[in-house]
Amino acid sequence: MLQKSKFFLFFALTFFSGVFFASLFNSFSLLFLVFLLAFVVYSVFLKDKRLFFWFFVFCLVFFLGFLRYYLSFPEKKFLIENYNKDVTFKATIVNEPYYDGVKQKIVLNSKEYGKILVYLKNPKLYSFKDKVLVSGKLLEPKNFRDF
Repeated sequence: MLQKSKFFLFFALTFFSGVFFASLFNSFSLLFLVFLLAFVVYSVFLKDKRLFFWFFVFCLVFFLGFLRYYLSFPEKKFLIENYNKDVTFKATIVNEPYYDGVKQKIVLNSKEYGKILVYLKNPKLYSFKDKVLVSGKLLEPKNFRDF
């Protein structure tokens, strides 16, 4: 039997490993398949019931760490999965729109995607706190100093 301090250490390291690997993978389903494959292979080759129980507990804790990461950043993961896809969503204009003579820059906030910067080539008259329905292709953002 493990000492309480060693058990806590293994428990914490396993949980943090799950969080770490979740930050590396963009797909929840990919890691779930790897987890399932490791579990099946280990259960076939391991005949000791006690070791199998602890392996199952630590796999579960790893998976909980992975799940915790995804629940912490739902907007970010949802955005990454929708890059370069056509999307439609409702949003509110959160800053005063800026028109530079060529295009209009609007900052939106939506429940699904969070804060989004939109450029319009054919500007219309929009103002602060307007509710809008947005349709278009969601592109991966670039770094901006003022956004």
